[in-house]
Amino acid sequence: MKSHPYVSYQKHVQCLHEYNKHFHQIDKNIDTLIYFHDIGKLNKLFQTRILKIEKGLPVKKNQADNHAVLSMFIYLLNEIYVKKRNDYKEIFKEANIIRGHHGYLKTIKEFVNYFSEINKDILIEGLEAIYTSDSELGIAFRNFLNEFKQKRSLIDFKKLFMNVDWSIDDTIDMQLKLSRLVDCDRLAAMRKSKFNKRDVETLSLFNFTQEYINRLPKLNDDNDLTKIRNMIDLEKWRKRPKAGIYSLTLPTGAGKTLTALKIMEWWDEGNKSIMVVPFLAVTDQTEKIIRDIYKNYPNNEGAIGGRLISSHHSMSNGKYDIEDDSDDWSMIERWSGSIVITTTVQFFETLMSRNASKLRKLHNTYGATIVIDEPQGISYKYWQQLRGLLPIWAKKLQWRVILLSATPPSLTKETVKMIDNEYELYTYLRRTRLITEKSVSSIDEWIHKAWELTKNNNSILWIVNKKKIAYEIYEKVRNALDREVICITAQETPLKRMVLVDKIKKMIKENKKVLVISTQVLEAGVDLDFDVGVRELAPMPILIQFAGRINRKAVKERSDVYVLPFKNSKYSIYHEEEYNHTLTIINKYNNIINESDYLKASNEYFLMCEQKPPVIDNTYINAYKNFTKELDKFSLIENDYTVNAIVLEGHDDEIKQMFEKVTGEKYINLDELINTYCNKDVILFNERRKFRQILNLFSINTHKDQVIEFEHPRLKGLYYIKNN
Repeated sequence: MKSHPYVSYQKHVQCLHEYNKHFHQIDKNIDTLIYFHDIGKLNKLFQTRILKIEKGLPVKKNQADNHAVLSMFIYLLNEIYVKKRNDYKEIFKEANIIRGHHGYLKTIKEFVNYFSEINKDILIEGLEAIYTSDSELGIAFRNFLNEFKQKRSLIDFKKLFMNVDWSIDDTIDMQLKLSRLVDCDRLAAMRKSKFNKRDVETLSLFNFTQEYINRLPKLNDDNDLTKIRNMIDLEKWRKRPKAGIYSLTLPTGAGKTLTALKIMEWWDEGNKSIMVVPFLAVTDQTEKIIRDIYKNYPNNEGAIGGRLISSHHSMSNGKYDIEDDSDDWSMIERWSGSIVITTTVQFFETLMSRNASKLRKLHNTYGATIVIDEPQGISYKYWQQLRGLLPIWAKKLQWRVILLSATPPSLTKETVKMIDNEYELYTYLRRTRLITEKSVSSIDEWIHKAWELTKNNNSILWIVNKKKIAYEIYEKVRNALDREVICITAQETPLKRMVLVDKIKKMIKENKKVLVISTQVLEAGVDLDFDVGVRELAPMPILIQFAGRINRKAVKERSDVYVLPFKNSKYSIYHEEEYNHTLTIINKYNNIINESDYLKASNEYFLMCEQKPPVIDNTYINAYKNFTKELDKFSLIENDYTVNAIVLEGHDDEIKQMFEKVTGEKYINLDELINTYCNKDVILFNERRKFRQILNLFSINTHKDQVIEFEHPRLKGLYYIKNN
């Protein structure tokens, strides 16, 4: 009997058991799930199909050899009719996992209704094709099948699960069991059922970060940042604390990322460390720092690929380990590295998922140190729900979560502050001050006022809330000023943004005159240091983040950062209450907020949000708790009117060079890439992933009415831009 082409069923199951033994014991033993998940493959129709595949013959799928459905029914028979179990909630979880291990978990309602949708004749055809033995299960199976054909109904199963009492713990438990089963299954399949211990090893981090810090150029002793860094005392956190939520509040420029990496090393103890960054624009910057820190890792083992450092997001280069013939993307997607770099969107949308592929990595986070960088950037609508779930996830998965920020959002009562003197740190800061100007009525007025406020500086940053406004300002000023003008928004492809950020950094370093017009993409975590800035009105923490892009290294004695509101609400993208709370705080400080008061002003803002929330929404926490279909709507990116579309043209030499730098491969024209992909007879899993990853580098989110859907069936669901 075969489970996969050229792999015996018995060997495959044994390999799953071997992988399972090497993982953290985070739930009940899943040996039963391993035994039953593929038992439906012992089906004459399925075995015939595998033989045809081995001989290179064409094959057709038959509904009667759907092994996941058959496996689930054999499992139900064994647990309910042979073992006589009556803990139907646990049986529901496990049956749902077996049925969904190649797709997704069904909600409680979907699973109950599923028994009304199954075609009984096709099910019987599949069950009759199962090879049986004279074991207790084999005899019971034959007896049940005869009874089932004559008088037993599928409704009998449905009734067992109709009144399941559910909780958040049950949701997490089911996700974890699915995660573990899927990971073991896919590792075994990828390795052709030959266990590879390297797959489950976590390399030690050692203490490389302090050595890296010692090599960095030193600031002057009288520099504000030097004083603050000397005040930061985290020695009491060297010993790994209990699982929970921790808050690390440090001013912008004080070395938050490096401090978090030191703590990751202290708390290592053979567990993973996960760095969750707010935007794709920051992942490249963070990854460069981390790879530089560990470039002298002993024998460089794993550091070149992903065994030590694994970067998982849409711009990852797909390289896992150059000494390994594994499916690179499969290993990256399971978060194999000792240090995993991912995005806020990827992290939370994994946790809120019922998709087997997304959830595969979940059990690999057990015991991890998880640094969530700039959590205040998450919309309040989502944060008010996610912060309630974080302590539950931390307890169940034994996480140590560090919320890393200069202006942390509202925290749960369980959160432990890692720095006692966080307010004192800010008292020495005088790099910037936020000055709010009188509101203006038009874009032309905004441009005129912004230029008057900033024209005497070399590097200038203007940020507005909407992409459309940014481009309108750019078109009006790009040929009218005494400097180069650069516009950078989410309407540039990831590759284009990387090219522009590199160009901006170089111009700032060379003290050249440059004006950058942008949106929120340059605000949180991007290491740029402008002389002066003007920003449209936004919530208080976002204004403070913006100030962190100005005089970042305290080279100037002080820089003014201007807030320039529009009178007209048509320019707004935030909730009215968010603006009202911000304006209340601005008025309290008489329109000028010094950097020493930034943390205080931010905390005042979040306190006002708690007292008068901009929005009250429990949709997703309720969906997670009750495991309902609303969970599928969860997304940190609100895109009701947009789709992801590919920009097919406009790839200049700089774009091509950046492509080769990011992917490590020679640039290929997208038309050629797409034609090659569509014309291949067979597309391997890793080729499909690599193809999508390359397309992501050239993609943007845009209005649905601006795109055309590809016609080729292999490109179903993909779009390209009508007019570049």
